[in-house]
Amino acid sequence: MRGRPLPRRATRVRLLLARPDQAAQPRAQLDRDFAQRQALGHDDHARHAGRDRHPARRRRRPDQLRPAHRGGESGGPDPGAGQRRGGRRRPHPVSRQPALGRNRGCRRLGRSLRRRRSFRRRRVSGGVDPHRDQGAAHPLVGGDVNGILVVNKPEGLSSAQTVARVKHLLQAARAGHAGTLDPFARGVLICCINQATRLARFLLHDAKAYEAVMTLGRETDTQDLTGRVVGEGDWTAVTNEQLTRCLRRFEGTLSQAPPVYSALKHEGVPLYALARRGVPVQKPARAVRIDWIRLREVALPRVRFEVRCSAGTYVRTLCADIGRALGCGAHMSELTRTESGGFRIEQALSLEALASMAREGRADAGLIPMARALNGRPEVVADLPLLEKIRHGRRLSWEELSFDRGAPSAESFIKVVDARGELAAVLRAAPAERSLDYCCVFSAPGGS
Repeated sequence: MRGRPLPRRATRVRLLLARPDQAAQPRAQLDRDFAQRQALGHDDHARHAGRDRHPARRRRRPDQLRPAHRGGESGGPDPGAGQRRGGRRRPHPVSRQPALGRNRGCRRLGRSLRRRRSFRRRRVSGGVDPHRDQGAAHPLVGGDVNGILVVNKPEGLSSAQTVARVKHLLQAARAGHAGTLDPFARGVLICCINQATRLARFLLHDAKAYEAVMTLGRETDTQDLTGRVVGEGDWTAVTNEQLTRCLRRFEGTLSQAPPVYSALKHEGVPLYALARRGVPVQKPARAVRIDWIRLREVALPRVRFEVRCSAGTYVRTLCADIGRALGCGAHMSELTRTESGGFRIEQALSLEALASMAREGRADAGLIPMARALNGRPEVVADLPLLEKIRHGRRLSWEELSFDRGAPSAESFIKVVDARGELAAVLRAAPAERSLDYCCVFSAPGGS
């Protein structure tokens, strides 16, 4: 007969009744056994109810939770589990509520269950983020669109912070920039989106133009307004003619020592980090080129000027050098980058305008195709057989390329585009040796 197990005493009585040969056993023996078990603290009825069992059968490690029981709270502290090492129990038991709480009115410890959201994944394609407010959601660029975005970096944000905001607005898979601007500076910052991040190294070496304000009579350790004053001089005797002649002396190729507070690295550590620790490192001077300097406004001690220079030129160091040449010292108090890589500040988008375009679903309207980002470089239009050869990385011969504007006469980078004008590769051309080397190859449109 199946059912609830009988206590040991009842089982024994039933066996005696089933076997008449043992029915004559004195009842006193049964009573003595029962009394002995009670003296030892055993409860025959409790044993079959799950109580008074040997503690070894329910002893668990401190990090283990007891199994869920019907009618009881799951995941709670286990009376049979010992204390953790150190004499303390777990302060917060792991919740055992489902990943998605029931829509019915389930309650736990007097509180209704909250719906838990799944982990957010990294988005690499367009779409609406389900975790956003749907009223503020917008179509995204994602990881399928490549190009550069000319951004007007605001004052107060670093270049990395600006790129992070652009990447967030576009929900791009990758993003970078082509030339650092100091946090107090503003102006053109070229942001490279997705596959265009591979073009940053080419855009970094392009010439740049700035509008700066130089304050005479005061030198700082950082050569700008954020530093500590380390010297002062008299600027009252400086005239406009002196300024004009002094600025012209700095045009052309000159040697410039990078500031100790800069993003250049020494043994993998930025120079500004070493300088803040009290261990400044002075990098050796290097050659830079100043194409022109134009004096715009003089309101002593402030002098506004424009400069076009090669990549790697520090305008604040230029201000400090001009101040020393005038004999009064100077530092840079304002800086605006007006041009970089052939893109001017009039083409730049503010972060507010970009956010508005993203909300309207036009986030990619400001993206410049990768082929246009390399304007001014020799171009080759490749047919399908040549494209197939390039995308498989096979060796190229000089005779296979047909230049639209004539072959380059000096070593340079050339861009290869398909019939639709999409950038397929960037090659390094050496006309003297008539050799071609791969710099980077891009996947077909729609690939990653």
